Amino acid sequence: MTLFELARTLPNGFHDAELRSIHLDYEKLEATLTLDLWIGVDGTREEIETYEPVKVRLSGLEYFLIDAPNPYEPLTEQYKEPSTVRLDLCEPATEITSKLPGSGEACLFFVDEWNSYIHLAAAKAQIIWRGDKYSNA
Repeated sequence: MTLFELARTLPNGFHDAELRSIHLDYEKLEATLTLDLWIGVDGTREEIETYEPVKVRLSGLEYFLIDAPNPYEPLTEQYKEPSTVRLDLCEPATEITSKLPGSGEACLFFVDEWNSYIHLAAAKAQIIWRGDKYSNA
């Protein structure tokens, strides 16, 4: 399953996911993202704003690039305090991805607080829920 296919199985995809950490394993060509995933759909405001901690394992990793925060955006207090950053999954520009040699699926995560992107290409994506071997992922 690719990252976009995985996103379609989730109630809100990766919209407004909160990134806690990234682990890159170059020997295994894997990246693991620890996220708080927005899973709320119906109900009260509190129920709609439900987040679940998950890990997303990306395998067959071809590249993983994190842009610096947009230098034209004013720096705010959020850069001084440790916290999560909010992500949204996006399609990359086809003129760039059509020139990539690998077979992995290219995608972007827009990082709201930085007004910039995380660029990656991976062949497979897997979600690990807290109750499903979460502590071993």
